[in-house]
Amino acid sequence: MKKSKTLLLSLSSILIFTCFYSCSNKLRQAARNNAALSKQIIGTWQLSNLRDSTEVTNYFGAGMKRRKIIAPGTFVVVDFTDQQKAMRAAFMGSYSVENGVYTEMLQYTGGGYQKYLGEKNTFEIKVNDDFMTIRGINNNYGLELWKRVK
Repeated sequence: MKKSKTLLLSLSSILIFTCFYSCSNKLRQAARNNAALSKQIIGTWQLSNLRDSTEVTNYFGAGMKRRKIIAPGTFVVVDFTDQQKAMRAAFMGSYSVENGVYTEMLQYTGGGYQKYLGEKNTFEIKVNDDFMTIRGINNNYGLELWKRVK
């Protein structure tokens, strides 16, 4: 009886250690994945056409373009025209990346975006070479394709 209890205690200890080790490995792997994706998204991105990946040049009207600039911890989105060398609107804030989900927290807005101040928008995000796709989660954003600006 005493040997059975000792064996059961030993097996229980091994099982608990294995579970903790496995969980900590999964957490470390998730952290590595988040860090890798966070590094991949850093840069300047041009909103592109989903059909052929060319620049979208009619965002909010003829000649309008949209760029997203992502730096560590901060993002900026700018709507502009090349012809007039003018910005129509912009907004910026902080972001986070966790488990393939990119979340933007709007902290500053320009014309036309004040009603979104303080909102959080979440997206499924994937980066493949010089393309980033994002799809809104529980918001009005559909699928967007962004091409890295070099």
